[in-house]
This record gives sequence, structure tokens and C-alpha cells, in this order.
Amino acid sequence: MVDGFQKAALESRLGIPVIQGTDAVHGDNDVYDVTVFPHIVGLRATGDADLAYKIEFATGLEVCKVNHPKDNQNPCL
Repeated sequence: MVDGFQKAALESRLGIPVIQGTDAVHGDNDVYDVTVFPHIVGLRATGDADLAYKIEFATGLEVCKVNHPKDNQNPCL
């Protein structure tokens, strides 16, 4: 889908590329068979920084596995 948008943008009159980012606040929930976590605010409320780090690390791995750009708009610790 993103490739199609990029192709159309580059072939347009202005040829301006699309910059696509991933909002993975709960995990990469726009992909089948990934882990969805509680919202980052809820994780922060636990006071467990190690848990939050592990969850964000796992989210980062899953985002990278589906070849999203490395522009994940999370974490916000």
C-alpha cells in the first residue's frame, strides 16, 4: 500500500515523495499477528521502567520486521 502511494506521489506533477511513519503506541497494531500492549501512559503508571523498556523494545522489533520506515513515533517515556 505504501509503495503504491509513493509511486503515485513521485509520478505526480510535483514529484514530492511521501514520508510515512508508524504510530506504534500500543504495538504495531495495523499488522496481523503482532502483540498489542497497554497504552504507554498506563505503562508509565506502573512505575516499572524496565517493563516499559522491554515492551518498547519488543514493539520496535515487530515494527522493523514488517519493513516500516524507522520513524516509529513512540516511545514517549
